[in-house]
Amino acid sequence: MKQHYFLLLLLLTVSTAHAQIDLGENNVRYLAVPGGMGGGAYDSKFSPDGKYVALYGRDGFIHTFEIASGAYLWKSDSTMVAFDWSPDGMTIVTAKSRVDSYDSLTGKTTTAHFLQFCNASNGKFVREVKVKNEIYDLSYSKQGDMIIVLPNSSTDSFYIEFINPMNGEIVRQSSIKRKWYRNLHLDKIQSRIVIFERRYKPSGLTFGLVVLNAETGDSLSSINLPPVVYSINFAFIPNTDLGIITQAQGFNPRDSLFYLINIFDGSIVREYPGMKASIVGIDVTNDGNHLITGDTRTEVFIWDVHSGQVKYVWHKQMGKAIATALSPDERYIVGSRNMDSIALWPMPQISDAPVTGDRAIATEISCRPNPANEEVKIRWQHSTKDRGRISILNMLGEEVGVVYEGTEAMGERRVDIAGLSNGQYLIVLRDGEKSWVEPLVIAR
Repeated sequence: MKQHYFLLLLLLTVSTAHAQIDLGENNVRYLAVPGGMGGGAYDSKFSPDGKYVALYGRDGFIHTFEIASGAYLWKSDSTMVAFDWSPDGMTIVTAKSRVDSYDSLTGKTTTAHFLQFCNASNGKFVREVKVKNEIYDLSYSKQGDMIIVLPNSSTDSFYIEFINPMNGEIVRQSSIKRKWYRNLHLDKIQSRIVIFERRYKPSGLTFGLVVLNAETGDSLSSINLPPVVYSINFAFIPNTDLGIITQAQGFNPRDSLFYLINIFDGSIVREYPGMKASIVGIDVTNDGNHLITGDTRTEVFIWDVHSGQVKYVWHKQMGKAIATALSPDERYIVGSRNMDSIALWPMPQISDAPVTGDRAIATEISCRPNPANEEVKIRWQHSTKDRGRISILNMLGEEVGVVYEGTEAMGERRVDIAGLSNGQYLIVLRDGEKSWVEPLVIAR
């Protein structure tokens, strides 16, 4: 086994334009990037026809693959900060900045910002247009006649801009300006844009979610999000007013949130249990029934959106499943890996049967917040069919509360702990003859 593992590592490091490995029963392919991507990718997007996938690497370059052959096609000729495919799949637009002038007397430089267009099949330069502001993220409009731009707004408030791709001129702006955060999420079915907003309060940085009309730029809603430090990602549930949000406190899973939210009234429809690491890549199937997540550990999960149950799991042996995306035809899931290659998983057939995959889902229990005050939310998952029991024990080993007893494989409970004194406790999941423990601190 160790020899096979070493051989796989060796093959993945070979710089060849067609390096490809089939891992057997799941037909997972690992495609190597010649020279690497600087340790993985920030973003991955399939072409509209699903034949190609482009990744924005941590090295700042675009890397493009052909799906059928696994061939590495091209690398952009310079670094960039964001990209998107045109609706016809023939062009890729990128956001770029470069020094425009330099004053030798003062030492000051002037930076110019551009939209650059290249041929999607070979990466060759087509043209570029100058734009007013530095760009954080961008997306072609549904019709392809405009490019919707999220300016870099880490310190100042900006409008969302709708830019003419032929001359770089601003056609219109959003009705509001904000200190936007990270990515722009476009719902082409219902012509809506969702963006996270930085909100600075005396208590510190928090986040809101803003919904805009994708054709007019008018504001449709603005809601507050739970106070967790980082808003990581968002995905629309097609033909609904719902979306999936992942939030995290760095890479600490105990401070993470993963939930289904109404984007207009802010109500949380479902909070998903069993999250073991910060989720950094998400996508949703076209029918809105299943969610694909990649995390900072080594796993790709497929969830039932409405029940919150895990339906399929891949446990990979090497690297994080970041920049996860589903192809338009739903044949493949792509995930960037931190060993400078990408992984292609065939999308499995999902049924109502128990969770499947290359290994069963691990048993785990967690509680949040921790330390806790008056209430704690306890989540669990276990892979066996044995009856499970979740208890709260004090440090003498005495049972001071029973949270749950039954056969649910995954679940969560809100537990009133107002009657317990300050101090240290243990949350214990007993599953057959085995047990799992999570420390809990109560501090008021």
